[in-house]
Amino acid sequence: MLPAASRLKNPKQYKLVLKKGRKAQTFFFVAQALPTKRAGEPQIGVVVSKTVSRKTIERNAVKRKTREVLRLFVVPFMGPGYDVVIRALPLSNGASFAQIKKDVIFLIRKLQLLP
Repeated sequence: MLPAASRLKNPKQYKLVLKKGRKAQTFFFVAQALPTKRAGEPQIGVVVSKTVSRKTIERNAVKRKTREVLRLFVVPFMGPGYDVVIRALPLSNGASFAQIKKDVIFLIRKLQLLP
């Protein structure tokens, strides 16, 4: 799980990022990032809608894998001052951890948030 300081918590933050953020897309995810003036860790939110799967257990599995990738491989290396929303697409249902890791890291690099 992502640390509390690294999570988007407010629906207004999600809406702002989705409205004004830069966008990148792969087969499994769409990511949007918005620079902020806030110092400290970047804040990240993960959205998995019912279009991914009607079954809650499958949506939660995608969310858990994505958050774990973010916690281990993205947040420690990302610079401060960004809000990021990662939205899962229907193909992400059933994707392995390795596939999700590859896709998420590619997205974050495409948005130029990782070195």
